[in-house]
Formats: sequence, C-alpha cells, structure tokens
Amino acid sequence: MRPLWLAVVCLVTLAVTGLAAQRKTTFETITVSATAVGLASSTTSGMSACGARVETAAIRFRMDGTNPTATVGVPVGVGDTIEMITVFDAMAIRFIAQSGTATLSVWCWPK
Repeated sequence: MRPLWLAVVCLVTLAVTGLAAQRKTTFETITVSATAVGLASSTTSGMSACGARVETAAIRFRMDGTNPTATVGVPVGVGDTIEMITVFDAMAIRFIAQSGTATLSVWCWPK
C-alpha cells in the first residue's frame, strides 16, 4: 500500500509541476535608441500574446514588419503600454526612440 501511495504522490507532483511550467510568462527589457529593434525570439517562442510598457523615453513602433523612424510610426509616451494581441504581432513589432534612449519592459504569456 505504501509504494502505491508514494507513486500517486509522485504522479500528482509531476502533473502540478508540468502545469505550472506551461503557465510561465517571459520577460525582456529592451533598450531602444536610434536603430529599430524588435523582440527576442526567446521572449515570443511558445507565447500567444505580449504587452510592453515604455519606461524612460517616448518611442514609435510599427507592427507591419517595417522599421519605424523617429518621425514615422505609432507614437507612445512614457508610462503607456502596447498590447500585441497575437504572437504574430509580437514577432513583427519594431521599436525606435523618438530621441535619446528609451527602455521598454516586455512580457509575454502562453495560451
């Protein structure tokens, strides 16, 4: 009886650990300056959507796979957030600082 109980406890522990691992989010801090940058593939891999918060300076972004410029693209101010509702948006998005250097905090979550 004792070995059966131990086996059940082990299986339950493995199942709970596996479910917890599947629900992990990813996080990336991006430094954005005068050259357009996107998200790292390790941040978006296996995820279904992402969000980003502009931390230090205004930026512009484009989600059509084209690089923004300091004057062309969607402007986003400090403290604003960007929602990438599909992983395809997250893979295509590109950021550039309007001036100086900006920092973005990016998080992605699984399905």
